Amino acid sequence: MSALPWRVEAEQTPFLYSVMDKEKVVAASTADSSASAATDTATVVTTEPVQEEDPYIPEDSELILETTIQKYVEDDYMYAYNDNGTVYISLSQLAAFIGLNYEKKDGVVISNYTNNKVGVYTIDLNKMTARAGDRTVEMSAKDYKSIDNTMFFTTDFLSRLYGIEIKYDFYDMKISIDRELEFPTMVKRNADKRRKNSRTVEFADKSFKDYEFDNRWFGMPVVDFTLGKGWSHAPKGKTNNSDSYSVNVATIAAGLDINSYISGNSYDNHKPQIRLYGGRTLLEEPPNKLNLKQFKIGDINGISNTYFAASSYGRGVTASSFKDLVMSADKTIDIVGPLREGWEVELYWNGQLVGYRQNSIAGEYNFPNIPVSYGLNTFKLVFYGPYGEKYEEEKRYYSGTSPVKKGELGYNVAAYQPWRYLVESNEPNKYEGKDIPVLDTAFYYGLSDDVTLMTGVTQTPDAETKTETQKFGMAGVQYALSGSSLQYNLEHNMDTSKTGHHFELQGDVYYGTIYAMYDQYNGLHSPLSYYGNEYLKTKTELRYSGSFLSVPYFVSYRTGKKEEGDKPYENITGRVSKNITNHWYASLEDNYDSISHENEIRPSVYTYWNNYSLDTDLTYRSNPDPEFTDFSSKLTWRQDRYTYYTAQYRRDIKERMDYYSVSGSRIFDFGGLSLSLAVDKRGNFSTYLTYNISFSKEPDKWRMLTSANSKLSNSGSIYATFHDDDGNPLEGVGVTANNMVKEQYTNEAGAVFITDLMANEKTILNIDMETLEDVSLKPESETKKLVLRPGTLKELDIEFKHYGMLEGQIANPYGKRLYGYKVAVVDDKGEELAATFSDLEGYFIVPDVPYGTVNLVISKDNKELAKINDIKVDDLDIMLEEEIETVDSMTPPEDYFSEEFESDDDINVNSGEDFYDAENNVEELQLPEDYDEEEEIRRINEQAVNFEKEGQKGKADATFKIALG
Repeated sequence: MSALPWRVEAEQTPFLYSVMDKEKVVAASTADSSASAATDTATVVTTEPVQEEDPYIPEDSELILETTIQKYVEDDYMYAYNDNGTVYISLSQLAAFIGLNYEKKDGVVISNYTNNKVGVYTIDLNKMTARAGDRTVEMSAKDYKSIDNTMFFTTDFLSRLYGIEIKYDFYDMKISIDRELEFPTMVKRNADKRRKNSRTVEFADKSFKDYEFDNRWFGMPVVDFTLGKGWSHAPKGKTNNSDSYSVNVATIAAGLDINSYISGNSYDNHKPQIRLYGGRTLLEEPPNKLNLKQFKIGDINGISNTYFAASSYGRGVTASSFKDLVMSADKTIDIVGPLREGWEVELYWNGQLVGYRQNSIAGEYNFPNIPVSYGLNTFKLVFYGPYGEKYEEEKRYYSGTSPVKKGELGYNVAAYQPWRYLVESNEPNKYEGKDIPVLDTAFYYGLSDDVTLMTGVTQTPDAETKTETQKFGMAGVQYALSGSSLQYNLEHNMDTSKTGHHFELQGDVYYGTIYAMYDQYNGLHSPLSYYGNEYLKTKTELRYSGSFLSVPYFVSYRTGKKEEGDKPYENITGRVSKNITNHWYASLEDNYDSISHENEIRPSVYTYWNNYSLDTDLTYRSNPDPEFTDFSSKLTWRQDRYTYYTAQYRRDIKERMDYYSVSGSRIFDFGGLSLSLAVDKRGNFSTYLTYNISFSKEPDKWRMLTSANSKLSNSGSIYATFHDDDGNPLEGVGVTANNMVKEQYTNEAGAVFITDLMANEKTILNIDMETLEDVSLKPESETKKLVLRPGTLKELDIEFKHYGMLEGQIANPYGKRLYGYKVAVVDDKGEELAATFSDLEGYFIVPDVPYGTVNLVISKDNKELAKINDIKVDDLDIMLEEEIETVDSMTPPEDYFSEEFESDDDINVNSGEDFYDAENNVEELQLPEDYDEEEEIRRINEQAVNFEKEGQKGKADATFKIALG
């Protein structure tokens, strides 16, 4: 397209001389114009130099401003106009940035937010009035400008109309737009930002909405295998050998999570012990008709205390409408779980470190009698493996607050035989009592949002004889209001007709949470009224926990009167703890028990730096005989994910005995090996070697997947394959999931195997896009939200599609500014795939365009002006060589034929795209090298004839003058 004689092909620059300040321009004459055409140059002289009076406010000009919407920096710039410090911005760009729908008809602009169809904003350009709903908004003629057929409004007026805050910085060329509520365009962006800046998994949120569940009926099994060999030597020459084995097999069968555990050791002639169970945790929303959250059948264990029955193990069935709930009368829980050889675990309660444990002989961790406060209690378990592994689990327990909403029914049901199992061929712990079944039920109904009704029946072994059963009933009510709750339960022994009463009060106070409880048993003889081999008459507890001056604390006082004797028992526990710095933690515990008349004080310090950690504690018995009783210190070095070393020293101060131990572990391709050595001051020496491996079948192949740092039967696992839209595998893609310390990478087959993930909790898989070699590839989503099941692989097939960019330029025959044009890529169905805005010169770049055949649509004020069909996108960057002419590109600007153009001299007023030389007060007009004057005059004459045919004689005469000029 040839340039007009008076058009200047100026360089693209954010600061352009503006034609709109016409008072400062004296146009060159027609003769000057002719001379300039002959010499390819032209000069325009101004009467006044343009000077900046304020360094922060530029002269009247177009501005290209970096745009921030509610703290989110946009990819596109805002094109604005500055008129003596008053900034105008276009409604079309504002609408795209904050999410407005608008329509202009007969000089009236009606708009509303895309997520609020009720709130309507009206601008009457004929009367220069505006309304926001029923509210009148002040408006004057100065608040509006039509620049090249684009609606511009002052930032002050737009702020008043839409209730937004607009700030701009002329020095840094920036503009920010904000309001109290989220703009429609920012809802998703802010959600993504919150997820990115927060913890990977938000456990406080119970909702599993938008998560993908694994609802398979059958799955491939996983197997965990552990083999141990030990040797010990005494000073007198006595030597002992020992060994052990265990096998875990887990799978999905008939829709249930099936787990079997087989173990044995040399002390019992390697005879196997077997545990077998199946179950399911159901977290989908909306819930099923029974509101069933979890159930288990077979060899169940770890049933939480309820109002009468104590936690037990055995064969049976349990079902609940809650995932985590504590409704026991004593409001304490035992947090137990499996813990393999060489592993350690830390327990944090509401952010406060309670302590740490190593695995016991039974291969489990046990934090007994952990108090829970009113409301939601969040426990975090941090596991440290023998080979440098680290992962976290979260457990939530609700106490003292209604577990159901208004109109909802909740329940806990359990029926089992204590210490009896499905397979008892080699069971060492025979239950000596009768084969009495335990039945324990509790039901809750939300009468209102503040009132909960409770009832239940229990059949349980007698706490004293353990050979007879007793039956109990319960009815109660809880009233919750403003962060506190008051509860009463009537308890009844159906065999003896004895009746007891339970009262409790919980609530938040200024510095923490208080809990008060009183039980009057009246000979009830329930298992929970049995303490220290005796039944109680009454029991009272006061508990206070919280944080004072940033120091977490916990204080508990318990007392009770026994049925035999008047002397009450007392138990006092206190603990303060503090994270002194990011790497230092200190705590001080005090425990007093009136039955043993002992009081122990235990200070401890825990610190870590780089790959090292040190845990030191000291025990001092202040009563009955004051003395230090024990000291221990343990140093750990975790070289990497696969290597672990530790050294520990312990001194039994009372017995004057020293103990030393060291251990080291390493994961190899063939499995994990762990070796420990221990010696004491008397010369006793022992060593133990452990080998472990877990494996499963790789999907669609006969090859096995192995893991030496995870028990696949207890955790969730992901096997993800990454490939492009042509089926080619993607190697080296980085992937993280939840609390993994380091990301893992796909192999040459595009696959990655991730273990140690929490089952039946929220898991978010994140893809590191920076590790992709082909920058044109993108997945449907960079995150995958899953709920995994234990003991099976979750297979994921993640496809990456190719995306490119479209570049081009909109035609500009009349020197019209080209901001305000929306450039959108749409598919054959008209669905918008990507969009952007053109810059001042009409250039545009549309990113994230999927490979394939697409259409390009140019629009302005929601009106389609041009369209190009069937553009093939098959590369990262596609350049459209031809300029795009829009429907309005052949129409001169509204002020092009202004009344100010009264002489031929006025014809030379430039279009605003000329380079302004402030130093010489001139504008140099440089014509293009391929300029053809005759061809240009012929084209202008044709246009003038068309204007005359359309009855636009004024425009025709002016056009003829241009051609003759």
